[in-house]
Amino acid sequence: MIHMNYISAEEAARWFYATRSRFSTRLYTGAPDQAQAGRLAALAHRLSEDTFRLVVLPQADKVFGTGLLGRSIKGASFGVGVVVSVGEQTWRAARAGEAMVLECTALGLGTCWVQGTYNHKEARTQLNLKSGEALAAVFPVGVPVTPLQPVPDDARNRKSLETLTGLNAQAFQSLPVWQQAALRCARIAPSAINLQLWRFSAAPSSLVLDPGHNAFDNGIVMLHLELGAAHSGVLSSWRQEGRQWVLSPSSHIEK
Repeated sequence: MIHMNYISAEEAARWFYATRSRFSTRLYTGAPDQAQAGRLAALAHRLSEDTFRLVVLPQADKVFGTGLLGRSIKGASFGVGVVVSVGEQTWRAARAGEAMVLECTALGLGTCWVQGTYNHKEARTQLNLKSGEALAAVFPVGVPVTPLQPVPDDARNRKSLETLTGLNAQAFQSLPVWQQAALRCARIAPSAINLQLWRFSAAPSSLVLDPGHNAFDNGIVMLHLELGAAHSGVLSSWRQEGRQWVLSPSSHIEK
């Protein structure tokens, strides 16, 4: 069983509500202020583990600006890099990185996950990559041109819950409340070009994630499943069964 103890109930609530307002931001008017930057640096340090680290990019303007996506990112002078140990699975790093993204959102700051189109050489230099490390992804952080606000689920370019779960509306409504909340939150999780390659199924007391081939995306959606469950009062933990991941309640939150 894999327990993610470093996310408190308070953080789970804060980040759940942030999922409603998070969207990819490419135009920025400024960097986080000193207090915000300090808070993010401290969180990056706390979320890092032996097999990965989250590191602030001090000169993000030199990292972005290459490739089709990079050229559309303007005004970003602050960012974060996700550094992983070579040969390690990246889902844990992605899960922590998405927590970082959602904290940025909660602070009113915009972000945009970038895995391919950025200045890799510049990013590796700023992050001081060590032997045996690789850079999995980066994201800019800054004050968005358009202020963040909650986005209705049906306004997002996402696959339907029926497509993702194979359940019609009536069958979905018969699921336990915590499973419904977890799946709704997972549906709006970001993925590379919104492919949403994962699929979900429900068991009587658990949810099963059938992951896609992008391990980084899988880590992001795993966090969203946890946050949705926590919003309904259920703290959960993961176990792996073959290639699938199973999310089960580990405790209940007193409200």
